[in-house]
Amino acid sequence: MNEFRNDVNTNYMWNFLKKYIIMTFGSALLAFGISEFLVPNRLAVGGVSGLATIVHYVMNVPMGVLVMLFNVPIFIMGALAEGREFLVKSVYATLMLSVFLQIMEKIPVGEYDFLLSALYGGVLSGAGIGIVLVAGGTTGGTDIVAKILQKKIPSVSFGVMVMLADAVVITLATVVFGNLQVGLYSAVALFAATQTIDYITQGVNFAHAVFIISEKHEQICERIHQKLNRGATALYGAGTYEKDPKTILLCTVRPGEIPSLKSMVYSIDSAAFIVTMDAREVTGKGFARLSTSAN
Repeated sequence: MNEFRNDVNTNYMWNFLKKYIIMTFGSALLAFGISEFLVPNRLAVGGVSGLATIVHYVMNVPMGVLVMLFNVPIFIMGALAEGREFLVKSVYATLMLSVFLQIMEKIPVGEYDFLLSALYGGVLSGAGIGIVLVAGGTTGGTDIVAKILQKKIPSVSFGVMVMLADAVVITLATVVFGNLQVGLYSAVALFAATQTIDYITQGVNFAHAVFIISEKHEQICERIHQKLNRGATALYGAGTYEKDPKTILLCTVRPGEIPSLKSMVYSIDSAAFIVTMDAREVTGKGFARLSTSAN
């Protein structure tokens, strides 16, 4: 019994530490994207980091300090909506972000054109935020606001929520800096960031839902089990023209398995009807993923 308890405690501690290690790496990646590509070109991707970029240039206050100050009221709101554990993780990730921003301010930055800065800065920032989210925290700012709003409107992805919230900051940056180019490239950076966030938090399980209509559905189903080690679901319907009954196979596969599946189906029935659809997120047997919950 004692050995079992020790194993449980060891696993718990390792999972606990692993989440904080992941959040530390994500915060460092976000800080690098901001310091190396965004701030030097006055690109405000949005949220607290975007506001901090604006104030940093107007008042010459260190970025790390501004990030922490702006996040205080948002942390209070997050604590009330999400609970203590979520708040602790978010405070830690944001504190690490501030520390890394302070450190990276001392590192000389390279010279890049606006497009490269927007793309690399957006992707790195989005990757950092996404990694922190996977570990169950946020880096503060609109991350927390978007996470709260997504619970109210689950049909809208987290990345889109962030993009909508951050559009206001980009508009403000365009006005303050008096440069439309800054606003346009900031929008490019924001788009790159939100797409990267969605890819990391959801895209690891991109798949295809394949509908197969064939008279030889039993042979096809058996071959799918044998060759692809995938299951299939039989759906029963009827054709609207001839009114004849139809058996429709539904099979969910990864993108790389599509060519093999099609070849397999047509080798059995060359007249088979196949419809392939993108599946945004798939969970369950064969499609396990990391949890993005704050627990």
